[in-house]
Amino acid sequence: MLNGRHILSLVSAGVSAGLLSLAPLLFSGYAQAETSYSESTQAVPEASYNSLNSLKEAIKKPPPQAAAATPAPDSLVVSSDSPPSASPAPTPPNREGVAANFVAGDAALALKAEDHPDIWARLRSGLSLPGRDHPRVLREIERYASEQDYLNKVTARARPFLHYVLQEVEKRGLPSEIALLPVVESAYSPQAESPKRAAGIWQIIPATARHLGLKQTFWYDERRDLMASTQAALSYLERLNAGFGGDWLLTLAAYNGGEGMVQRAITRNREAGLATDFWSLDLPRETETYVPRLLAITAVIAAPEVFGVNLSSIPNRRYLTQVKLTSQINLDTAAKLAGMSRAELTRLNSGYVRDATDPHGPHRLLLPVSKVTVFKDRLAAQQASAGLETAASPPAQTAQISQNSTAAPPPKPKGQRVYYTMRAGDSLTDIAARFRVGVNELRAWNAALLASLKNKSPQAGTTLTLYLQSTLVAQNP
Repeated sequence: MLNGRHILSLVSAGVSAGLLSLAPLLFSGYAQAETSYSESTQAVPEASYNSLNSLKEAIKKPPPQAAAATPAPDSLVVSSDSPPSASPAPTPPNREGVAANFVAGDAALALKAEDHPDIWARLRSGLSLPGRDHPRVLREIERYASEQDYLNKVTARARPFLHYVLQEVEKRGLPSEIALLPVVESAYSPQAESPKRAAGIWQIIPATARHLGLKQTFWYDERRDLMASTQAALSYLERLNAGFGGDWLLTLAAYNGGEGMVQRAITRNREAGLATDFWSLDLPRETETYVPRLLAITAVIAAPEVFGVNLSSIPNRRYLTQVKLTSQINLDTAAKLAGMSRAELTRLNSGYVRDATDPHGPHRLLLPVSKVTVFKDRLAAQQASAGLETAASPPAQTAQISQNSTAAPPPKPKGQRVYYTMRAGDSLTDIAARFRVGVNELRAWNAALLASLKNKSPQAGTTLTLYLQSTLVAQNP
């Protein structure tokens, strides 16, 4: 059966025969295609390619339309009646206000979403970058086309995030290829971190994060936050693109290797009387590979059946919404309230790098739309229960107070409530000293927990509650 890899072999082997001229045809017929593909794309029968002419015709024709396939079971998939999304927050990112992106929809984008029930079809409609027929891109296409397992993993990781990212790309009028940049950067893993300390789906290094106004504290790293990092990365790309005169290939090279590095390469070529387009520049090997990889994954997604790969369908609807909180919350508790695994909650909220949200904010969680109602209901019930327990006094204690007017009820904890998860070698005495609180206070704050251990010492992994002054919260984990 003749598939994309066979076509690439023919192109590579037949340059002298002029077959390389077919390469542009591999992609031009699909760059603006808005047809949707089935979840398991069927390869075109070998008989269809019994001559060079039929091969040309098959490449030129857009693939046949098919009904959108039902996605594989995924706890993050939500019903199609999810409300559309709204305009992005200004840049630098508004940490408390970015949630508005999920609240009310732009009419044009909502109509576009209705036109494209599959996210891949929507993405294909906005592809516009040149260069997918370049020989360096063809080599990367062959690599991607031979890694079906990798494509499956990337698709699964991108499933809850891609709708939001593509939506924000479209709102800014950027090429849809930009929504695939996290595939090259991080394989769409918000928890990815490079040896150079680049983090999040956009792989932003600490220095760039500071320049972009992204928050990085002991508790919270906005580079890993889906919304904040996406807004910052897109703004950065827009600025780079303006600096390179609208040339997106140079823009992408600068995003990877640095603006100065690309500018120096352009200057060298200009002084030598050479062309200054991306393909003509002498750049580090990583950057010379980076741009072709983005164009290659774009080509594969644009026409998966041509390259013999199966692209799992992702419905074109919002998966996530943001829930505002009033204070810090333990992530284990939040996961239980939402009916999710802790790992799943962490993946959606990777900006929180400890076992709880940042005590100084943002006070919010990103949840699957299908989990929001149950989370809010359970959280309200928990808060109501806690309020009743605080207001009611135990009968024995009430009697004691009435008999002895000098006795006082236990003092209400003062300070900011925070959570600390014990590590190997920790003891209550060590933790109390570290946070500058009394051991008896620490025991009182965690009386119920310690009682449940039946005189056993708490072990590594146990989460303790503490009440600290704001200065101590900022200085300590």
